Amino acid sequence: MRKVKTLLFYIILYYLLLNPKIQAEYKKAVVIVPVADLVGEKIGQLVDPEQVRQIYKQLPFSPDINLKTYCPRIQQILFNEVVEIIKEKGQEIYIRIPHLFYLSPTKNNEPQVNYWTLRENIMELDQIKRHTQDLTKIPLPISFNKSQLNSKNIVTLIEPWFNQKTNQIFSAGTRFVWAEKKKNKTMVHIFNPLIKKYEKTAIPNKKLAIHTNQQTAQQQRTNFIKILRKWVGKNNGFIPYVWGGFSFTKRKTDFYSSLNEKEFLPKTGFDCAGIIARAAQICDIPYFYKNTTTIKQFLFPITNKLLQGDIIWIPGHVMVVADLEKNTLIEARGYNHGYGKIHEIHLHEEFKGINTYKDLIDAYHNKKTITRLDYDGNEQEKIKNFTLLRLIN
Repeated sequence: MRKVKTLLFYIILYYLLLNPKIQAEYKKAVVIVPVADLVGEKIGQLVDPEQVRQIYKQLPFSPDINLKTYCPRIQQILFNEVVEIIKEKGQEIYIRIPHLFYLSPTKNNEPQVNYWTLRENIMELDQIKRHTQDLTKIPLPISFNKSQLNSKNIVTLIEPWFNQKTNQIFSAGTRFVWAEKKKNKTMVHIFNPLIKKYEKTAIPNKKLAIHTNQQTAQQQRTNFIKILRKWVGKNNGFIPYVWGGFSFTKRKTDFYSSLNEKEFLPKTGFDCAGIIARAAQICDIPYFYKNTTTIKQFLFPITNKLLQGDIIWIPGHVMVVADLEKNTLIEARGYNHGYGKIHEIHLHEEFKGINTYKDLIDAYHNKKTITRLDYDGNEQEKIKNFTLLRLIN
């Protein structure tokens, strides 16, 4: 199985890196907004061009089956992320991202890395170079065709940070090139799109992940869970579930419905696969999988001991093993089960009759059907096929 999955991974890399259609020379650009929504199909084909921007800004948190609310968001990208421009049309631009891919059954399981977004969300590197003559202040992109996720000159936010100079809130996961490190803070280079120049700005070290190449797999696992627990929060609200979400800029203090939010900004939060990918990449874990289908194909099934940070996979959803002694998991749970947020809960709240990880492992090895519960403890679905997957090999 391991050899098959390794072979599959290299086939994917071959397709992405050597396929003539993929290898075409595209202009590079960088994201200049804190968070940008990405969609699969051009919105401008469906509506009047003047409505395009408003539709992007008002995308809902999640689809609503009952009210037939559609949500075209597939992914999100953050400030300072480098992308490639494939083509432009009106107010929208078609881009390629380097740090995540997913397999699409509707496209013969071809890897998907291309999305549409608003043109105003990005700026071409050539344009920045004309103003500043220095592109080294943009962090090298995370890419699944490189063995190293982060360079030593890069720091990453592990929680939101407000930049007073530009009046922007940057998301956890945003990466910066640092200029100077001090005892309690780090000076970083930040591009100000209003004046088209870089400014040095201080970020408290407690909000940053300082990358090294010396971490063991166990240290990466420990940091992965620490970050997820920081995001879960207990007394200061919660991060909302966002369909295609890959960002965190603020918490909600009260429970809400995705249907009554009136913000004209990209909704920030995570979906079940997004929270794992974002936290893993912050921790320098080589993890590049956008959705649950891809996760199952590329992570290895558990064959021995279950470890903290490993993944519980069920059709259409993934969860993280949080605490093996307290029997808790962490997940981004949707609205249809009464949650709509990121949380850490006990196994027996998720699965009927599963009180410990021993119970879950026994059900796994014996191929038993398990029952998933909603917020009120009602049975929601019978799961005949679930898998335990290794986060780091």
